[in-house]
Formats: sequence, structure tokens, C-alpha cells
Amino acid sequence: MNQNNIVFVISVAVLAAIVVFWVLKRMKLRRARSWPKEVGKVDATSLKLVSTGNNQSQWAAAVQYSYTVQGAAYSGALRRQFLLKGSAEKWVGKYTTGLPLTIRYDPANAKDSVVFDDDQSGAGAA
Repeated sequence: MNQNNIVFVISVAVLAAIVVFWVLKRMKLRRARSWPKEVGKVDATSLKLVSTGNNQSQWAAAVQYSYTVQGAAYSGALRRQFLLKGSAEKWVGKYTTGLPLTIRYDPANAKDSVVFDDDQSGAGAA
């Protein structure tokens, strides 16, 4: 096998892995729509500029949250990437530290949780 074929095979394998990861994440999000809801709270938010290589960067926004299921405490994080700082600040601004947050958790594994923006109308985040 020559070097071009090796590079091609590796590229296809990496692309396949990315597609599989994306499909699995989409499947989890679809399943999570039927998971039970619990009210948790926003513990912290953060925003930082991260390098993506080739002299490019993007804004990484994160929301840390906690919740309790049947007396056991859990935590999770919601993360998004933005090209514009203003968009990142607007998104993070919807999640004020200390305010309630609606969390969906896997009933078979309560430490596995998801936060949907459209679940937040009554929980404190817009």
C-alpha cells in the first residue's frame, strides 16, 4: 500500500468515526425527549475563547448544573460553540447562576442527563 492509500484509509476511518458519534448523539437526544424531568439549578456559567488551529478560534460556552433524583445528587454540563462572542454571551445569559433549570435524566442511569432549551420556559431560563 502506498502512502496516498494509507492517508485515504485513515481519512475515511476518521470520517466514519465522526459520523457514528454524531448519529449516536442524535439517537440519545431523541430518546431523552421521553425521559422524566427534574428541576435542578444552574451552578456556574463560563465563556472562553479557544483555538481551533490554523489561526482560528471560537467561543466555548458552558453551563454547569446540578440536580437530585430520589435523594441522590448529580451534576452535568451543557456546552455550545460559537463563532461570535455576542452570540455566546446571549446564550450563556439565559442561564443565571442559582436559578432553576429543567433537566431530563435517564431513568435507568440518573447520572445521564440532558438539558433542552425548549424545556426551560417555566424553570427560569428563557
